[in-house]
Amino acid sequence: MRADMSVVYLVHTRADRAWQFRQALEGAGHVVVTDTDLLAVVTATRVLTELRLTGRPVERSSVVVAGSDELVEMAPLLIAIGIRNLVFWRQADAWSVPLARIARDADVVVDLCATPVEDPRTSGQASPLIVRLPALADCLAVLPGLLAALVDTQAGRLQVDVLAAVAQMLAATAAPGAAWATPDPALTDSIAWAAQCALCHPRGG
Repeated sequence: MRADMSVVYLVHTRADRAWQFRQALEGAGHVVVTDTDLLAVVTATRVLTELRLTGRPVERSSVVVAGSDELVEMAPLLIAIGIRNLVFWRQADAWSVPLARIARDADVVVDLCATPVEDPRTSGQASPLIVRLPALADCLAVLPGLLAALVDTQAGRLQVDVLAAVAQMLAATAAPGAAWATPDPALTDSIAWAAQCALCHPRGG
């Protein structure tokens, strides 16, 4: 890895390998962004958007994460955006603990499973809201702004609070159901600004 490359973007890398690469590269002075970081940001954005549209307070909302082991970045990011009531469910548990039972009192179900789970709602039931994992192609426009912020601030690593700041900004400004597939200069500037603010003024700092 060239020493003058300050930021590295990892794609299509298994979670365990991505963690190993991230540890090694950050130890050598390179910041790492992964495609799962982008997926987590857009998923968190959609959770916030759905809660806002239904008038449900984020800090008092209950969220069930189905398949949390499929995207390990998701749980810390949901906590960082203000979700306090989290329940985790795996498809391996379905025979003993059906998702419909776990999600009965939830506001949102975040479906991260490789094979989408069955809708836990009964006929005519509007709750919980379902947020499914987006396609990576619908998340790529988030990348340029993140990279710009990391380079401009000479950050040492990508913290979850930075991803949270970007998700909160997108949820506050984007149209419901928006996909971020095509880079846009205004969007890139907005993401870079949100990320830079979080990098320069970390929570608790």
